Parts: sequence; C-alpha cells; structure tokens
Amino acid sequence: MKATWREPAPPINESNIGGVFFAESAQSFGCASFGGLRDNGHFDGGFLDKSLLRFCCMGLIQDGLDDTAQVWNAHSIRPLRNLHVPSGRPNVMYAVPGLYRTRDYLSPVEEEHLQNNRYQAVNLYMHLREAISASL
Repeated sequence: MKATWREPAPPINESNIGGVFFAESAQSFGCASFGGLRDNGHFDGGFLDKSLLRFCCMGLIQDGLDDTAQVWNAHSIRPLRNLHVPSGRPNVMYAVPGLYRTRDYLSPVEEEHLQNNRYQAVNLYMHLREAISASL
C-alpha cells in the first residue's frame, strides 16, 4: 500500500495532520484483480462498470480503509484543554473504548468468510454486468 502524507501547517492541533490517501492502493487492487476482465473485454471503465465495481467491492474498500487505520494508529493524539476531546493512541482508543466511556462496535469476521466474499464480489459483478448490458 502506498501512503501519502500531508504535513500539518503550524502544529496548532492534531486535526491538521493529513490522512493517508488510499485511493491509489484501491486503484492498484482494481488493476490486479480486475485486469483480466478488461483484457477479456468485460470492463470498459464506463459508468455501469464503475458502479457495479463499487457495489460489489465495498468489503474490499473496507479492507483498504482498515489498512489506512493501521497507518493512522502510528501517531498519538495529544491532550487538549477541552476535556471532551479524547487523547492517546488511536488504536488504544479503538481497542479499549471503555477507557473513553463508549462501547465496542467491533464485529469479528473469520478470514474464510472474507475470502469467500471476495470471490462472490467478482461473480456478482459479472452477473450484473451481463444482465444490465443485455437490457440496454
């Protein structure tokens, strides 16, 4: 995953730190996973193809966002005068939400289930593309 950082202007507060742009890694995933579709004439990059890819690959996009979160967790949010703004390592804030008076929203998923969803996403894409193209 390629990461691009934007340095903060003057260090006024932590919110000035730029995030990691993950679009480039998502694009490289698309080239790797769907390159065969384009080579076989099943992907022309039009509105329909892009919309179907977005619909079918939301889980994969989430994986990219999770990777971005790992990079984000490498820094520490410093304490501010405003006591309602939490401070600390983002991964600790995420992993131990009770320290920050909130609940855990995490839902565990098995790796086998994720891999199965990846295959289903490509199959669903092909099915929807054929069905919609036939009706045009």
